[in-house]
Amino acid sequence: MKRDLEMMRRCFADNAEDIRRQNWTEARTMTLIYLACQLAYLFIVCLPSGSAQTAAMLAAIGAQAIYTIILYTRPQAPAGYHYLWVFADLIMALAIYIGTFIDRDEVAWMFIIELIMLTQFYTLPTPPLVAHLVFYMAVFVTLTIVNKDPRQARQDVIAAMVALAVALVAHLSLMKYKLLAFQNKAELNRMCSIDAMTCLLNKTTFEHFCTSYLDDATSAGSFAMIILDIDQFKTVNDRHGHISGDAVLQTIADVLKDVFPEDGRHILGRFGGDEFTVMVTDIDRRGLDDNLKQLRADLARRSASSFGFPVTVSIGAVLTKAHDMSFSELFIIADKQLYQAKDAGGDAVRVVESDKPLPAVPVIMAIGCDAAQIAVIKAAVQDRYEVLSSENIFYVDASFGRYRRIVSLLIVDLDKPEDQRRRMIDGLRRLSRVSREPIIVISSDPAAAAACGGLLATPPLDREKMDALLARCGR
Repeated sequence: MKRDLEMMRRCFADNAEDIRRQNWTEARTMTLIYLACQLAYLFIVCLPSGSAQTAAMLAAIGAQAIYTIILYTRPQAPAGYHYLWVFADLIMALAIYIGTFIDRDEVAWMFIIELIMLTQFYTLPTPPLVAHLVFYMAVFVTLTIVNKDPRQARQDVIAAMVALAVALVAHLSLMKYKLLAFQNKAELNRMCSIDAMTCLLNKTTFEHFCTSYLDDATSAGSFAMIILDIDQFKTVNDRHGHISGDAVLQTIADVLKDVFPEDGRHILGRFGGDEFTVMVTDIDRRGLDDNLKQLRADLARRSASSFGFPVTVSIGAVLTKAHDMSFSELFIIADKQLYQAKDAGGDAVRVVESDKPLPAVPVIMAIGCDAAQIAVIKAAVQDRYEVLSSENIFYVDASFGRYRRIVSLLIVDLDKPEDQRRRMIDGLRRLSRVSREPIIVISSDPAAAAACGGLLATPPLDREKMDALLARCGR
């Protein structure tokens, strides 16, 4: 029993917000149901028979109506449980009055039933609930002894004591399962938001927290978006095995947690297979440089001692005070710095300071295109467009989603092995349902373009074809 009570106390503390919302929803529903029951009892029982309960029922209905109006005019749940105790006091006051003053020759069934039901509807902490039940019992027993004959009073007291015992047992059993459900829900939410291997935030949750910070930020201080990519990670897996590759990912996550502790100023995430992201708030250039230097040094030391081979990373970052930037804009700026670091041979850091959003130059995204195709695209668009390339051929819609706000045109090379082409076409179909941007499909198979609603460009791609396709797209 002691262990169960301690578990309940801990669950109430850990899930306070969820419990508050559920109680609020149930209170608004139950007060309407109870008001409807009171009205039905008034019109079906009290008024036709001219019962002495009529005046009491009218007073109770008036009080319940006021309580209901107050609940439904509040925009959100108040803190604590006081509004639930008010509801309990209202229904128990009516039950006690009818059971001790009106129905003097009958068992107080209304009080007994409501005493048990009171413990079933809401998620309430045990100590205050027990205190309220004991208080109701004391008032009921006192008034019963005073107003009823001894024989009837004895029956009511025994029935009420049995009801109290049943209510307490039911409450403890129900609370145990309710709180376990809250615990399981919280754990499921945690698992859905955390990358299982590294225990960092996954992509969706990281973007959500960063967007919330940008929307709610009140500080005028600088903040940074950092993207980190492991150099030659495929080689690590191929040469040393996937177990070693997993250990490398976990080691990098541990280093990130040490350098950027989760103290409310840092948001850490694993954005992709070997790509990690960090948002750092309230930091200047010197602090950012020191952190990145420490990160690389700690990673070099740990990889040398743990794996026996060097693990290096390329890092791109943007430092800014522009809280009006979107997450996509910040990510693209940092992503460009990352690719500059990788183009420099890896094991490098590139940081840019920018207090302005991205320039209003539209973007063309090229997915799965080789270097020659990228060169043709850049030559065709010249300075009119920014060209971003992505090798993420398996999740075309995910690659596009990263830059969706600024992408003006999507170019996809579908001349891939059959299984890859099929997945890319599926991604393009999903994309076409949520985006109106035109799609150019590079493929030897005309059906591939038709399958995803794109314009066909037969290989090899050259400047003349690219110019014609851009004109057809209005670009």
